[in-house]
Amino acid sequence: MREKIKRRDNYFCQICIRNLYGTRRQYNFENLQVHHAVPIKADKSLSFASSNLLTLCPMHHQMCDSGEIPFDEVKKIIDEQEKTTKLK
Repeated sequence: MREKIKRRDNYFCQICIRNLYGTRRQYNFENLQVHHAVPIKADKSLSFASSNLLTLCPMHHQMCDSGEIPFDEVKKIIDEQEKTTKLK
């Protein structure tokens, strides 16, 4: 699923590509990680749900995990990605 989400997100950090939250390089494709908007501990049933996953660089992943990037913002971006890109 991790690879499918990265492919859905065109192998870019979805915060960087939108030039948000201290982006240093808009087209960031290095060291990508997949973030769970709703943590696995909070709801295991969403662990592999594409509607809960987003491709991020390490900096933005940490910012999401610490709450510096609000859940609502992350969810909005995931919803945009889900609407515009079909998973295969």
